Amino acid sequence: MAELNQQIGALQKALWATDDDDLHDIADFGLNAITSGLKTKMIGATYSLGQGDPERQRKSAANALDVIGRFRVLVDSDARVRACDENDFGVVMSLPTLSAALDRLEAALRPQA
Repeated sequence: MAELNQQIGALQKALWATDDDDLHDIADFGLNAITSGLKTKMIGATYSLGQGDPERQRKSAANALDVIGRFRVLVDSDARVRACDENDFGVVMSLPTLSAALDRLEAALRPQA
C-alpha cells in the first residue's frame, strides 16, 4: 500500500503542476476519493484482526473479507481507477495490480472467518 500511496502522490503532484483547475480539484481528493473511502475501511478492518476471543477474531476476519471484496470490485471496475492507471502524465500506477495482494489477504483470512 505504501508504494501505491507514493504513486498517488506522484500523480497528484503531476495534476497540480498543470494549469487546469479541474485537475487541481481531482488532485486534492487523493486516494480516499478514488477508493470511496474503502482504503481507510480496509486498513481499519485489518487492524482489528487477531484481537480478542475466537468469536471476535472470526467476526473481524469476516468483516475484513467483506471490505476487501468491496475494494476488489471497485479496483477492478471503477472508471476512475482506470483513468489513474492510464494517465497521460507518465506516472506509473498499480491500482489494478492490487488483485494479487488482495488474493493473499483473502486466502489468509478465509480459514478464520
